[in-house]
Amino acid sequence: MVNRCKCGCGTIIPYKDKRGRLRKFAAPSHVNNIRKYKPLSNDSVEKMKNTLKMKYPKGRIPWNKGIPLSLKTKKKLSKILKGRILSEETKKKMGLSRTGSKNYNWKGGVIKQQGYIWIKCDVPELCTYHHYAKRCNLVWYKKTGEIIKYPYLLHHKNENKEDDRFINLEKVTRAIHINLHKKIKSHG
Repeated sequence: MVNRCKCGCGTIIPYKDKRGRLRKFAAPSHVNNIRKYKPLSNDSVEKMKNTLKMKYPKGRIPWNKGIPLSLKTKKKLSKILKGRILSEETKKKMGLSRTGSKNYNWKGGVIKQQGYIWIKCDVPELCTYHHYAKRCNLVWYKKTGEIIKYPYLLHHKNENKEDDRFINLEKVTRAIHINLHKKIKSHG
């Protein structure tokens, strides 16, 4: 409530709040109800949470779902979403600023996929997947200087795709590789 002068002139008399600061205007009515400055109990906090859940239950379908937007609304949205216009140079710089080790999702240049370990690679002939090469191919290349290309591939002798020691690798054709796996399955 606003404190006014009692003489009838209507001037507002400042009051002091809880911290002793001078205030001229009263707070809104819903705040005045909480003016007692008592901490909220756990029950009242739970009640407030439950009322929010009732307003917005999980799985609730919004009222405007399936209703097409008017042209006026679409124009407003396009203006809002356009933002500032960037030059091509700036766009390239922004794209490069989030690549490689600067990316939030960077995992050290190592990916595990289909049982194989893929490593970030600078040799374009070895790279088969977005600048990544299989670790087994890198090991073979470092030992022999030979790049594995079609119709050859590397076979893991102990059937463990993550064991990329040079002793465990064998260069075979695809047909022989299939036969090796058939023999292992029939004897295993």
